[in-house]
Amino acid sequence: MTRHRIANLALTGALFLSMAAVLLGGPVLDDNSDEWAQSSALADAQKAAQLEARTERAAHHVTGCAIDSVERMEGGAA
Repeated sequence: MTRHRIANLALTGALFLSMAAVLLGGPVLDDNSDEWAQSSALADAQKAAQLEARTERAAHHVTGCAIDSVERMEGGAA
């Protein structure tokens, strides 16, 4: 084997061993399922609030348009 190939193999082996040491020696991956549930609940609450706000805006729009059309028919202020 050439020196270049031996150097490549040595660097690859060193990289492999260093990555293995980092992965095996690091902290165990946390179980974040409780945070996911909390996040899902927050997202659901936000969606419900947005739906309620859209419903209220639509109701005000429909009510406002109905009042405007009645006032126009009666000759009142538009």
